[in-house]
Amino acid sequence: MSKVERSFKLFSAYGITFLLLELLIVFVGVYGAFYLQNHSEQRKVKSEKEKVLIALKKDMEVIRVFFPRFTIDDTIEEWNTVIENNQYRDISDWRYIQPQYDYTAIEYALRSDAEVVDFELYEVLSDVYQRLQALEHTEELMTELAMRFKPIPENAKDQEQVRFLKAENYHTFKLFVARAVDRKTNLERVVQLSKEHLPSINANFSPTRLAEMELTMIKDILHPFPKAQRLAYVDTLTEFFPNLKKEDLERVLGE
Repeated sequence: MSKVERSFKLFSAYGITFLLLELLIVFVGVYGAFYLQNHSEQRKVKSEKEKVLIALKKDMEVIRVFFPRFTIDDTIEEWNTVIENNQYRDISDWRYIQPQYDYTAIEYALRSDAEVVDFELYEVLSDVYQRLQALEHTEELMTELAMRFKPIPENAKDQEQVRFLKAENYHTFKLFVARAVDRKTNLERVVQLSKEHLPSINANFSPTRLAEMELTMIKDILHPFPKAQRLAYVDTLTEFFPNLKKEDLERVLGE
């Protein structure tokens, strides 16, 4: 075998090895870049999901804890008694100034990627969102009806026009109370949805992280109130958040 042939054979053997090594280096480089990029994307998705879930938890906790106070059950019962006696109440000063509710976090979540908000959570949020919009709509109708009320002077004579206005006010009042009942129904439904689905949101956090979040959330919500008023909520909040220690609530609300 000539020297040229031996050199060519040696080069071919090492050339294949070098080629395979080069291909391996390229593959490792591409795979490494892809892995790092994918890891970075997953971290972004995880961070975004946590932010969305925290915001959703805060909104739904506000609904669960505070909304039941706004159903005005006793007032509606009193109004119905008035209607049964063929009377009405002056509702001319009743107003709901919109927007009544902040559902920015819910709207943002509904527009988020499926990796952040899965279909099950999307379905829940859609229902809550629709109920909140229905709730606002009933309040708008109540405001419109209140503005249709015609105040009549107490010393007005019993004339045909006065009787007509009284009949119109009675009809307006009946419609107003009916919309108040619709509002109560929507309010109770959105509260129930929050109660039902908050556990699935809470499940995304460890018990320690969950307690930290809830204490921070409670502090942020009640911070604008005077200290004495904040502390008056301790027993109520202990009932709504049994996983929190009473002394921790007192400490946070007393700061």
